Amino acid sequence: MSYHSFLQQVRRNSVALISLTIALASLGYNTWRNEVTEQNRNVRTAGFALIERLAELDEVAIHMRYARDDMTAAELENSRKRGWVQVIAMRDLRYFMPDNVNEESTQLYSKWQMYSDELGNKASYDRVNNSIESLRESVLTAIGELD
Repeated sequence: MSYHSFLQQVRRNSVALISLTIALASLGYNTWRNEVTEQNRNVRTAGFALIERLAELDEVAIHMRYARDDMTAAELENSRKRGWVQVIAMRDLRYFMPDNVNEESTQLYSKWQMYSDELGNKASYDRVNNSIESLRESVLTAIGELD
């Protein structure tokens, strides 16, 4: 096959070659866009679930701080356990989120582990509350930065 013959075939089939190139480029872009969309959907869903869990944990912490005197020992322990349920669920949800949220979630888990028995103490409550607020801000930032 000569070089001249090859150029003639390319000219004759140029529409088909252009169509094939456009189809392959479109397929590549569509696949990439679907992956990004799915990742954004996962982050958004996990983020909203984290915000709900944070609100519930915040309620538990506030209750354990300010209503502690009105609670029996059993109610206090049940509240602490409710808090653990939220913290553990947030630790699981962090894997769908960006790294900074993952780090903040780990910090909250550590703070809850260290201070959940002492939430009647203002300093302990403030440490847990600050960690809750930091995680909330990180989640809201992550959701806001989605494409």
